[in-house]
Parts: sequence; structure tokens; C-alpha cells
Amino acid sequence: WGGSCSGTSATAVVTMTADAGCRIIIGGNPEPGLSKTRTAPGILEEAFLAAHAGVPLIVIGGFGGAAGLIASAILGRLDPGERQRLAAHFRDPAMIFPEDSLPAERSFEMMLTRLNSRGVLRNGLHDGENELLLTSRDPKTIVALVQRSIDRISSHRTG
Repeated sequence: WGGSCSGTSATAVVTMTADAGCRIIIGGNPEPGLSKTRTAPGILEEAFLAAHAGVPLIVIGGFGGAAGLIASAILGRLDPGERQRLAAHFRDPAMIFPEDSLPAERSFEMMLTRLNSRGVLRNGLHDGENELLLTSRDPKTIVALVQRSIDRISSHRTG
């Protein structure tokens, strides 16, 4: 499962996220329309749900899009214009997380706070490796880092 899950129930999305070994994030439209069951545009919501569930995140941000905005948030480099544009497309996550029932603008800030840390990634990569993965556009570098991350996540789960 990956990409947009329009038409998928909020409960199913949360369950699929919690069951995932990791979430690989690349590309994505940062401003698509929202359905009644979505809190944010697809890729942004998936990153938020993974962070909320403690699922390892592998973010390939160098190609931009929603993944690039997530990378900027993780690195603390989200500019005010990007922040304002994203906030306009974010909805209260109380429909998925009743314990997080906050006004939409506070919910958006909560999402950014959760994403504004390399610790949220939990992907087995060191800070320098993550910074490279969050910003690289080199396919060989990206593949090597994704494979390293998956190997470390797998060995952590089995070892």
C-alpha cells in the first residue's frame, strides 16, 4: 500500500500504518483536495500517521513535492510561505485521533512539531545519512541509503 488512499476509511489507514515495517515517502502533491476522511494531503498525512504510530520513516526529499516539504520540516527549514500554504490544506486530525482534538491550526502545528526532528524518522540511519537522504537527488546515493535503512530496521526487529 502506498500513495493516496482516497476512499479508504480512516480506521483502515491507521491500521495499515501501524502494521507497516516502515513508510517510504517520495514526491507527492502537497496541495491536493481533501476528502472527508483525510486530515492532510496524502503523503503529508501518511508521514503524520507514521510519526504518530512510531513507524520508521524513510523520507526521500530531494525531488521536492510533499516529501520535500516533509524533509524541510524535519530539518527545521520550512519557510513561512510553505508553512502557510500547507496549513491551508490541513484539517483537524480528531476524526482519526480523538485524543488530539484540537483546532485545525493547532493540529497543524502539532504535526509539524512531531515531524520537526530527525528522531521522528526512527529509520536506523545516522544524522548525516538522514540529512543526505532528505536532500539528495542522486539515485545511487538514495538507493544505497534506503537499502541501508531497511537492513537496519529489519535487523533491529529480528535481533
